[in-house]
Amino acid sequence: MQQNNNTNSKSLSWIFVILGIMAIAYLSNSQSDKNTDSNPKASEMNKETESSPMQFNGYDCAVDCSGHEAGYRWGEEHDITDGDNCDTAAERSNSPSFGEGCHSYVDGDSYPDINEGSSDDSDGGDEN
Repeated sequence: MQQNNNTNSKSLSWIFVILGIMAIAYLSNSQSDKNTDSNPKASEMNKETESSPMQFNGYDCAVDCSGHEAGYRWGEEHDITDGDNCDTAAERSNSPSFGEGCHSYVDGDSYPDINEGSSDDSDGGDEN
């Protein structure tokens, strides 16, 4: 009987430990929610970042679109017409974004203007 009480005591201790961890996690999460709610600009910026990531012809970019750009340029330079070649190149380079950029070229998408706010008039073209 003594061993059964000892087992129950250990089980009860573990339950309290788990409940304590859950309570700390809950309080920590609710505190960070309050910090975000008290700063509406920060909350709005987080929503903007989450809802509108930088894209390259419909493909989401992780940080910048350099991998997509390189893949597009590679496809263009090598006149790639088969998406399987893009997949092979992406596997070799270990860069899914490279493959997506190449696919963008193969699909006939034009090279996107990723630099928002830039103007095509800045190249000193014809003024006649």
